Amino acid sequence: VASVEADVVIGLASSAWAGAGTCQGRLAAVRPGSMRLLGYAAVATVFDATTDGDRFWLYQPMLERVITGAAAEESLLVALPILPGEIVSALFGEPYGAPESGLSAIDVAGAPWVAWKLADGHEVRARYSTGPTLLQRAELWAGARRVARLDYRDYRKRHGVWWPTRIDFDWPEEQGHLSLTFDQVRFGGAIEAKTFHFEPPPGVAVVAVSDADVYREVTP
Repeated sequence: VASVEADVVIGLASSAWAGAGTCQGRLAAVRPGSMRLLGYAAVATVFDATTDGDRFWLYQPMLERVITGAAAEESLLVALPILPGEIVSALFGEPYGAPESGLSAIDVAGAPWVAWKLADGHEVRARYSTGPTLLQRAELWAGARRVARLDYRDYRKRHGVWWPTRIDFDWPEEQGHLSLTFDQVRFGGAIEAKTFHFEPPPGVAVVAVSDADVYREVTP
């Protein structure tokens, strides 16, 4: 599967905020790092987040504003330590990136897991189900410290593809959480490249994420 489009429920929580929130949404993603995630309430668009793997655009219609910057800066806006490309990798069952070398088998509380090293020195540990082999949990470790966790829940076979009903992203130290709950899912369709390059509507302010005031306004 090289592309996916889906109707989703988006859940976000961070210790930097006063609370958590959920909204309906639509998602489109293409390997290796292009994604568009739109959140809405009733008929009103709450946000429209777009990345082509190099840059991102966050459109906030109610503020008549587009925030833009390098893709690596987008996590500043939601106070969650994840890059857009890492979300795309997770969607396609490739948590945290490609291994630097081969895989190894490890024992975790009597259960078999698979582990691999990343180029940045982190280790990924993953547990799979059998018959079929499906990713259930992936953890990111820095030495003896677990820094992130991914849970893939309740797989269903949709159009010949096993796909989780929900993916949960957790960061224990940051007390951060992102969830994507999937409804209608479509695979392998041709998604035009322009989908992942946002053109601001006329009259909308375009500002850089590096502006400190922007960060304070987006993260209450």
